[in-house]
Amino acid sequence: MSGKWSGQKEYMNSDLQISTSVENQELVLEPTQPKNKTISLPDDITVNVPQKVKIGEEFEIVSGKLVTKNEYKRLTAKYDNLGAFAMLISEVFRLQEQ
Repeated sequence: MSGKWSGQKEYMNSDLQISTSVENQELVLEPTQPKNKTISLPDDITVNVPQKVKIGEEFEIVSGKLVTKNEYKRLTAKYDNLGAFAMLISEVFRLQEQ
């Protein structure tokens, strides 16, 4: 997925409050490397999951999909050090015309 990608990001916290959309300038394909391992699924879906979760450690699970050749969507679920849901991040990236 080469080229310049930019997009929008929204957050939902543990109280289910949704933030206003903010500009996201950079697409990092594997944002949790090397902590997480990447699993490729059918239909261009990837999931990044922790290789190991230690008690008392925060962690996140990231799932992404190339929806079209010009659009990539990603969800990141963050959990606190007690394993409770902390935040959901939704991102939509679009390939910029050269």
